[in-house]
Amino acid sequence: MLFISCIKKPIKKISRACQVFYLPKGQNIEPVYETVDNRYDQSHIPVRQQHTAEGHNVRALYLFSAMADLGKEYNDQKLITACKNIFENIINKRMYITGGVDSSHYGEAFTYDYDLPNLTAHSETCA
Repeated sequence: MLFISCIKKPIKKISRACQVFYLPKGQNIEPVYETVDNRYDQSHIPVRQQHTAEGHNVRALYLFSAMADLGKEYNDQKLITACKNIFENIINKRMYITGGVDSSHYGEAFTYDYDLPNLTAHSETCA
């Protein structure tokens, strides 16, 4: 988000927007949706405490990208560590050999470690 947006707007405004929208995730433990838990939008725990890829793939990958940008921009070591842990979780336990990461059509979501079925792999291009 930061990388794409900085082309048109000053980076400070965009990075502040990222801080406002992304860093508070997981602070409210109230369920957001009736049919899925807060893992769906990565608001189950604060972003700096996340270690695994959870929830909707596209939402998650955009969030993780913004987290990495913010971590680098502000030298936030907790955010950088969270990103490294999530990255390791994805590439070692939740990614197909083809690079796809969406193993379930239900919720278009990450499921659990090593759940990589061949016949029902969702792995859409936006994930």
